Amino acid sequence: MAVVEKAESMNVRRTVLVESVEWEAKSVLSLTLVDPDGAKLPEWHPGDHIDVILPSGLIRQYSLCGRTDDLGHYRIAVLGDDNGRGGSIEVHDTPLVGKAVDIVGSRNNFVFRPASAYVAAGIGITPTLPMIRAASASGMPWSCRYRCHRFRRAQYYCCGPNQMIAAAELACGASNPPHELHMKEFGTQPKQSTPQMSSDSGEFEVEFARFGVVLTVPADRTLLDIIREACLMRCSPAERAIAVRVRRGC
Repeated sequence: MAVVEKAESMNVRRTVLVESVEWEAKSVLSLTLVDPDGAKLPEWHPGDHIDVILPSGLIRQYSLCGRTDDLGHYRIAVLGDDNGRGGSIEVHDTPLVGKAVDIVGSRNNFVFRPASAYVAAGIGITPTLPMIRAASASGMPWSCRYRCHRFRRAQYYCCGPNQMIAAAELACGASNPPHELHMKEFGTQPKQSTPQMSSDSGEFEVEFARFGVVLTVPADRTLLDIIREACLMRCSPAERAIAVRVRRGC
């Protein structure tokens, strides 16, 4: 019976209300959709998408990215693309809260089967999120590799060994914009390498071997100054967090 109901709902056009619109990241809006009478919306599954009929008549497909167990709400996210075909810009530029829009579906061209590894980039995270939730609910261990360029500055909380903290600091500081890192370290602080200055100029180089980064520190500057200037770290003192391998300057 559930399969029949699902098949029937795939092509049903229904009206929903835009309950809320929120900024999720730079150029990314999320829309929460509800039934006008407060009824439950049709059941859906990870990987499902809906057709959204915009006020102009344009039809666009968006992945459902909310919780499958919350049938009081559908949630989608829309990346504004100035070079697109106009649908996403209409969503971004039109005041939609409280307005009715028609949708069709849901449908699924991205069938979910529990997996232990997920890879996503940019707005492609939207169909992946329900999949990850489903994997977690099943008790399956999972990992997700995610890459983005547009998302706003985030805050990360990190706790663990010094080496992991150091890697997290570099990664957060190297992001654009830099992310804010809150951390708690385990154990004693690592012993610092002693920079060896060149006998002629007094400058030296510091190599962050794990990240393939080499910084030159002039005789009249500190290592911490150079790291911060290079936007490699903004969150805590370098002397406390990073054990570096120092090369003699030229």
